[in-house]
Amino acid sequence: MGDFLRYFSFNLRYLGKPPWDTQTSPPELLEFIHSHPAGNALDLGCGTGTNLLTLAQTGWGICGVDYVWLAVLKARTRLKKAGIEARVYCADVVDIDFLKQKFDLILDIGCFHGLSKNHKVIYMQNLNRLLNSPGSFLIYAYLKNGSNNFGLNEMDFSEFCLQFQLSWRKDGTGRFERPCSWMQFDKK
Repeated sequence: MGDFLRYFSFNLRYLGKPPWDTQTSPPELLEFIHSHPAGNALDLGCGTGTNLLTLAQTGWGICGVDYVWLAVLKARTRLKKAGIEARVYCADVVDIDFLKQKFDLILDIGCFHGLSKNHKVIYMQNLNRLLNSPGSFLIYAYLKNGSNNFGLNEMDFSEFCLQFQLSWRKDGTGRFERPCSWMQFDKK
């Protein structure tokens, strides 16, 4: 699917309730929050701000990025109603040179696995630039399955392991019985 069609499709889905927008923070994020001191967090592909809200309510400073303007609008509205000041930007996760702050946690739930090979390289450079030392990168991604380019593949995993220390990995099955994984990488 072309970039414009993909962008248009994602925006249309946010006119309703996209299937991935559960309005509930996952247990992996909640476990992380309860086992780490609050700091500053960046949510890449933040959607409507569910995880930003959870992080802010537990004392984290928050920043979110999503390229779907309807999702960003919903996130800003949700956070404002909760009385939370936040920076939520409408931008592509590979075009975030404007972010200068370092983050103690970078969260990605379902963003990296949809990037092209070239965009994955830029993403990794941004991740390394923006993640504090020490800091953690928490990612949920579908694993490459079959011949399409969609998903996190073994080369991607190896790249993460070259730059960061793998703290834990939990493989499972996501929607439509698709293989997926939760992983935490740490920067020392």
